[in-house]
Amino acid sequence: MPLITTMKEAGGFDLHEETEWYEGTITDIEETDGQYGAGYKFVIGIDGETFDDGKPRDTWAFCSQTLSPRSKLFKWAKGILGEAAMPAPGQPFDLGQMIGARVKVMFEHVQSTTPEGDQITKDKVVAIKTAGTAAPAPPAPVVTTPTDPDPF
Repeated sequence: MPLITTMKEAGGFDLHEETEWYEGTITDIEETDGQYGAGYKFVIGIDGETFDDGKPRDTWAFCSQTLSPRSKLFKWAKGILGEAAMPAPGQPFDLGQMIGARVKVMFEHVQSTTPEGDQITKDKVVAIKTAGTAAPAPPAPVVTTPTDPDPF
């Protein structure tokens, strides 16, 4: 029996309700050494969210340093900057161009246990895309009409 699926017009982001995305800003991207090797840590300030102490909430998203069409880094960069910003194979890519970008973040809520045995819920970033916030349009030019001081 054949396995059949239908091609969708958009990527996987349309599978989530718009209210499930949190808006924020990428405030930093740092190099890390994790359990799976060299990676990047995206620091994202989440709009309107605070910790219990009132400090602004940020979240971290981790990916490998591999930039290829199948990598998480590529998918995030393409989702944030668009297809046209992605380099050709062998070309360098400046991650710094994503710092300051407005983004939407999708979380997966994962149950976990602390070393003390307490049950907690961790928010794991599973997707990042552009928030679609465009730069404000420049002001329209002011058009003045000369006036005749003596209309007669």
